[in-house]
Amino acid sequence: TTMEHGAYVARCPSDGLQGQKWATLKSQLLNDCRLILGHAPIIVRSAACQELSDYERAFDQCTRLVRLARALDLSGVVSESDFGSFSLLLSIADRDAAQQFLQTRIIPVAQHDATHNSDYLTSLKVFLEQEAAFKAAAGRLGIHVSTLRYRLERMRDLFQIDAMDQSARFDLQLAIRLYEIGRLTAEEA
Repeated sequence: TTMEHGAYVARCPSDGLQGQKWATLKSQLLNDCRLILGHAPIIVRSAACQELSDYERAFDQCTRLVRLARALDLSGVVSESDFGSFSLLLSIADRDAAQQFLQTRIIPVAQHDATHNSDYLTSLKVFLEQEAAFKAAAGRLGIHVSTLRYRLERMRDLFQIDAMDQSARFDLQLAIRLYEIGRLTAEEA
């Protein structure tokens, strides 16, 4: 184990570090680091390094994932798969920009849903997943098309979210994905 760029780097053989052994190691690392550091760490794992040149690539990948996790206020074990195809795009965003992006798009909706027991965020997510097809989205939600239309109109009135605007839909999908990544990773920590 060494300290590099404000991070601890542990190099260990990958032979036999799969399945339950990896689960045990990451659980122990999380617990030990919490005790030593006083807060939950960010833990990333690179692919196995075979050649000397692999180490630089692995370190760069891990550094990018740590920066991304910090930008989203995440801790615990994170991996490339947690961020999906957004990882490259997200890696260039800074923490304040990511938080502002979420605050102006999705967080008010999530807070309203929690306070008023509404389903605006779920409705919006499904509508976007169904590529703005009302009938398909309403079917997946188990509601009438007019109910879905009403919810989308209310979101426009309450949060200035226009799910009918094609250019806004990409931002909304990205914001929902960022929000979900943050929630899932926070639950694992």
